[in-house]
Amino acid sequence: MADAKSRGKRNRQRGQEGEREVCQILTENLGIPVKRLLGQEREGGSDISTPPYRWEVKRRKRIGLIYDWLQEAQDGLQNASERPVVAFRADGKGWVAALPLDELIRLIREEIHDEPREAGKGD
Repeated sequence: MADAKSRGKRNRQRGQEGEREVCQILTENLGIPVKRLLGQEREGGSDISTPPYRWEVKRRKRIGLIYDWLQEAQDGLQNASERPVVAFRADGKGWVAALPLDELIRLIREEIHDEPREAGKGD
């Protein structure tokens, strides 16, 4: 029983470390402070928010074949302007898309910095 309890604690720590790591990457690359959403574990919310995006961060020993799939997508690029994306779904589930984090950050950065300001805000 002690082994299972210590594994559970380590898994929670690994998850929190992953959330902090992604927050740091986003903060450095987006130029805005990004923090973990505390209390989300017991309340069932997201791990991170960069409006309009809500992030769920998973850090596990093994993620399966997603890295192989992303490499296949990368290998299939024809030129430097193309970007790899992997779409996947489980039986009975909706489609999910995965792309390298730096590409997602580029897309978010463009949206954050290109949003028109509402009248009277930020002036």
